Amino acid sequence: MVIREATDQDLNRLAVLNAFVQDDHAASRPDHFAASNIAGLSEAIGHHLQEATSRIWIAQVGELSVGYVLAIWRERGADTFCHARRWCEIDQIVVDPAFRRRGVAKALVIAATDAAAAEGINDVELNTWAFNSDAQDVFRQLGFRPKMIRWEASKGALARSHAEQRD
Repeated sequence: MVIREATDQDLNRLAVLNAFVQDDHAASRPDHFAASNIAGLSEAIGHHLQEATSRIWIAQVGELSVGYVLAIWRERGADTFCHARRWCEIDQIVVDPAFRRRGVAKALVIAATDAAAAEGINDVELNTWAFNSDAQDVFRQLGFRPKMIRWEASKGALARSHAEQRD
């Protein structure tokens, strides 16, 4: 396996790889995610290739691209609530289902974290949807730990809960 930086020539394959995750997300949360659209995914990923703060690495086995990671360098100034900080956000990580459990995700995360460290960025963050337990397992194995939990409720669920509390 070889890890290399992505180029514009990789856009179609990156979009095809992204469709694996996009379609899983759409199946699990159709209220939030649209089904994959290769042209649209290619365009969105292409924007990241042009951004100075984004980096994309591809994992290749032979001539086949089997996964990628999109990392974004983030920076926030100090304010009343928080200290100034810089971090690497792993925004997307995708591995072709036929190549999972072979160290591809680990190699991609190492590429992103090594590049961030070379630029003086030592903090790395990522997020997953609650339904994506497979990704959560991989991230735990790579040394990530939960930092924040985001909650949701529909207006109907809140109304039912409030009504039950009054009864």
